[in-house]
Formats: sequence, C-alpha cells, structure tokens
Amino acid sequence: MDQQADPFKTYFTHATGSARRVVSWGNARPNAVSRFASVILVVALGLLLFILLIPLLLVIAIALFALSLYLRLKFWWANRSAAREGRAGRKNVKVIRRDIK
Repeated sequence: MDQQADPFKTYFTHATGSARRVVSWGNARPNAVSRFASVILVVALGLLLFILLIPLLLVIAIALFALSLYLRLKFWWANRSAAREGRAGRKNVKVIRRDIK
C-alpha cells in the first residue's frame, strides 16, 4: 500500500499539538501496534474532551434556565404592579383648581 494514499495517515497527521507528535510517531512505524496505539490515544483524548464538555454544557443550561425564570418573574411582577397602579385612577390626571380666579 502506498504511504501517500493511506487515508489513516492522511487523517491523523492533521492532529494538533502534542497529539500530532504522538500520532505522527505512530504512523511513521510500519507495524499495526503503533497505529492501534495512536488510534487509542485519539479516542482517549476525544473521550476526555467529551467528559469535560458535558458538565460544562449542563451548567450553562441550568444557568440560562435560571436567568430566564428570573426575567419572567421580574416581568410578571412589573406588569402586576402596573395593573394595580392603573386601577387606582391616578395616572395622568389633570387637576383643575377652582379656588384660583
């Protein structure tokens, strides 16, 4: 098999950082064990990233839910207060003073 046309090498040599060094080291060796080790490394890094992202996304979702609940209650309370002031009949009332001539 030609090394230029190997899709495994083409895919994994585009890794970044220290993972790229390990993967390229594994791809430079001709045996299957080193290739298997580089695949395990990439899978382990992917799982680690996935495990760290799930709790972060959960915390963000809870924070957004709490913020939307707070804003909904704040809006409801403001409308309730405005409705009570409107029933009092004192908003925009023109006062006619009859004692001044």
